[in-house]
Amino acid sequence: MTDLILMIAFVGFLFVIAVFGYNMLQERKFKKDAEARFGSPTKDALLGEEADDFKLDSDAAIIEDDANFYVSSMNVEVQEHTDSGIMESFKAELYEKSLIESDELKSLSANPVANSEKSSTDGSVTSTKSTNSALTKPSDDAENANFTEKRITSDELSSGEELSDIAAKNNILVTQKPNSTPEYFSQRIDYLAEFNFKHHVIGAKLKSQFAKFGRIKNSYKVFIAAPNGNWQTLESLHLEAPYIAACAGLQIADRAGVVRAEVIEYFANLSAEIAEQLSADVTLEQATDAIERADHLDKFCMTVDQLVSFNLLESASPFSGTKLRGLLEANGFELNANGLFTYKNEASDVLFSVQTIDGQPFNTLMLKTMSISGIKFLLDLPHVKSGVATFNQMVLVAKQMESSLQARLLDEQNKPMTEAHIDKIRNQIKLLHEKMTLSQVVPGGDLAKRLFA
Repeated sequence: MTDLILMIAFVGFLFVIAVFGYNMLQERKFKKDAEARFGSPTKDALLGEEADDFKLDSDAAIIEDDANFYVSSMNVEVQEHTDSGIMESFKAELYEKSLIESDELKSLSANPVANSEKSSTDGSVTSTKSTNSALTKPSDDAENANFTEKRITSDELSSGEELSDIAAKNNILVTQKPNSTPEYFSQRIDYLAEFNFKHHVIGAKLKSQFAKFGRIKNSYKVFIAAPNGNWQTLESLHLEAPYIAACAGLQIADRAGVVRAEVIEYFANLSAEIAEQLSADVTLEQATDAIERADHLDKFCMTVDQLVSFNLLESASPFSGTKLRGLLEANGFELNANGLFTYKNEASDVLFSVQTIDGQPFNTLMLKTMSISGIKFLLDLPHVKSGVATFNQMVLVAKQMESSLQARLLDEQNKPMTEAHIDKIRNQIKLLHEKMTLSQVVPGGDLAKRLFA
């Protein structure tokens, strides 16, 4: 290696050392400059105090004194105050699966003001506030947005305001127990299970529990009460909303006969099981009483469940399907999906109907291509409000068509429908409708339509 090469290498080494040293000096200079520009202030710009005196204490108590009540993720039931002491009872019970972890809330729950299960002298009004959010993290669920965390101070409780006003101002959920069972049900034909929840129950849990009734093949219905006391069907409830009561009903008889005794007993046992899962009180009629009631109802149905019918048969030749359809529609009939021509009133209630003499359903192709030997007029008595008037209308239409089709109007024994025979049917209809009314099953009413569905 020559001297020239050694010199060049030495010069290069010195150059690298010089660059490294220069960079270190620059870095130290910039660091000192930054500290001078952005160092910690001695005073807070807003508070005007020494910065070290202002610190955020994440462990500070949420509740400042005993006069404030901070409620989060729990049910609070407030009994109505009496004249001798405002709000003497203010009970706080932990809501199922509540998210209470802070020491402050544990302290609150350990020192309830009073036991609200003691009734006031003039009755009680239950007022409930629920939150579905944790203490430090509000829920993102839109359904839970109505249940926000609020404080009620002792000053507010003693201000003389009505409880409902205070509750509304503080966004507390005020509950109003239902005064009666849903209008849909009837003690006459339904076996009822009435559920009173000890705490609010979320819709999702209710839907899961009452789905067990799906094992029953007979007709049943479930209604749920919202906090305002209004009833709604199980199908229409909101999964994240709170509810306070429920009512389930099993229809014990219908046109097909009575519900079997083992089904009624199963309904009762299943209702008790659901009540236990929901921590609810359930009120049930004795299954044996319901079974006896079902037998009486079935006998009643057999006496009044009557169908009035008569026939319009060809005289010389079968009816043209096209002509028959034209006459029926001209008299106000409509062809429905079941293959019947129905005659309706202004409220769209079916008054009577027409089918083929052999029971074959009507359809468009048949009416265009076939001839028909006869038709049958049908009047379902329990389903119409004015039995005699409806029967008179059906006879009038039948007689008009008898003339237009050159047909014969005959009874079920194929005997001519004389005026005497028509009067006899009128009297029978009148008696049957009177019997239904006396039994509190109004002809053509909702109860009659359910019972004779």
